[in-house]
Amino acid sequence: VLAETNTLAASRKIHALVLDRSATLEIAAGATLTVGDRVHPAGVVFNRQVPLGKDAPLVFEGAGTLDFGTSPGVLWASSPLEDGWGANRAVRLKTAIAGSAGVTFASRSNGNAGKAGFFYLHPQACRWQGPTTLSGALVWLDGLSAFPGGDLFIRGGDGGGATLRLSYPLTFPQNVFVAGRGMAARGNSGGDGGGAFYFTGGSDGTAFTKPVTLTDNAWF
Repeated sequence: VLAETNTLAASRKIHALVLDRSATLEIAAGATLTVGDRVHPAGVVFNRQVPLGKDAPLVFEGAGTLDFGTSPGVLWASSPLEDGWGANRAVRLKTAIAGSAGVTFASRSNGNAGKAGFFYLHPQACRWQGPTTLSGALVWLDGLSAFPGGDLFIRGGDGGGATLRLSYPLTFPQNVFVAGRGMAARGNSGGDGGGAFYFTGGSDGTAFTKPVTLTDNAWF
């Protein structure tokens, strides 16, 4: 468990990590933080109990690498204490995220109008292999030219399920499996909106080169 501001200057292996009270971590160039036991799911939890101010995201950065190895990786954003749409409840992922067994982005609604934690995903973060799963979280793709090639799962569930937000055209080279209506979906008062896939005006031209399968009812 880490609190406040932290820098990892040398490589280290751990089983799990909790960044508590809106703590930050920078992984320095040449350093690798390996999380997990190579078999069981390995988690990094971002607890944002301390608001950083209006539209201030928690930033996970550095030129090093977060590596889940052969463990399935899980990145969890805590249920936000603050209402509102802005980055005050976001985690901005700028560090390379590696691993061969896929990554899950997860959160849970705070029960207030469908608000949940969300992740800004920068291009340099997308180094993992295997499936990508969204469960209860909003993931906003920020400047990606390509998404990791493993299967993509957008899960439904309580509160509507997960949302993948696109702000520009992107080609998906993998099989895509979709369910749910997203973060409380449009029309539900105060919810994040947008459906399981949230295509904003700038995302015209987005393409899927393999099948998109509805595993349950879904909103787009």
